[in-house]
Amino acid sequence: MTKFVLPPFARDLAERVAASFAGTVVTVLGADVVNLVNVDWGTTLSLGAGAAVVSALKGIAARFRGNPDSASLSRQV
Repeated sequence: MTKFVLPPFARDLAERVAASFAGTVVTVLGADVVNLVNVDWGTTLSLGAGAAVVSALKGIAARFRGNPDSASLSRQV
């Protein structure tokens, strides 16, 4: 069985996108004081997806600015 390995840039970008999505969802849930029964999941997940898209676009743009193996805008990363 062959193990699939992502290149460093793809791993970095995936981590940042997932963190942006999760952070936004947790923030929305926290704003509703974790009342999971009344949470508007459609809106919550849409906001998380929007944050993930912005994070992905920033990461892709960053690849052309600095280190091609990193999704950071910093050239030192």
